[in-house]
Amino acid sequence: MLIVEMTPLERALMKCSSIIRKWVNSSLRANIQCIEELASGAVYCQFMDMAFEGVMPLKDVIFASNRIVDFRKNFIMLKKCIDELQIPLMVPVETLVWCDFDANLHFAADFYDAFQDFSAVNPERVKNYLPLCARNFQYFSMEAPTFVSRGTDVQNLDELDSPVMVKEMPKDLINSVKDGNNQDNTDGQTCPHEGLKKIMENGQKDTNPLETDV
Repeated sequence: MLIVEMTPLERALMKCSSIIRKWVNSSLRANIQCIEELASGAVYCQFMDMAFEGVMPLKDVIFASNRIVDFRKNFIMLKKCIDELQIPLMVPVETLVWCDFDANLHFAADFYDAFQDFSAVNPERVKNYLPLCARNFQYFSMEAPTFVSRGTDVQNLDELDSPVMVKEMPKDLINSVKDGNNQDNTDGQTCPHEGLKKIMENGQKDTNPLETDV
């Protein structure tokens, strides 16, 4: 049996991936299995519709596709909506549509952080939003990737190694992420993203879904 050892940083990134996917799936009644599926842009488009009525033409969003040209269309609509609302969030369209794990995890962390702020403008809409009805019961769907995702979920979070359980992140790992330096000197990796630091610090609080009814 092949045993793959992950560095503390790799385990932390996988944990962040799990937290984000659980938030997406619970909030939008979706079944996102890996972070790369967010590269379609459809998830973000629906989150914008959840927060702001009438700003996102949801009927034009392509929910089921594995074509990069469709991903690009979704992200262009997202970027236009964000720009019109003057939300301080950069949308690197061409970086995201190629299904890169790191790029999509970083943007998802940024979007999650921004969503907590701009969704507070209309809390009643967010609370009463019906995600399945809004997208006409379409599924977020992409063909199965030909690679093994670095963000694929695991059935038992203990498999990620007990020190990185959500409820009790080790202080040395949190501090290393804050400082941008990995304490594991054998690989010398650094945590590249501010949004991921916030998610790891918040831990279990970030897994709570939005209060939506179906």
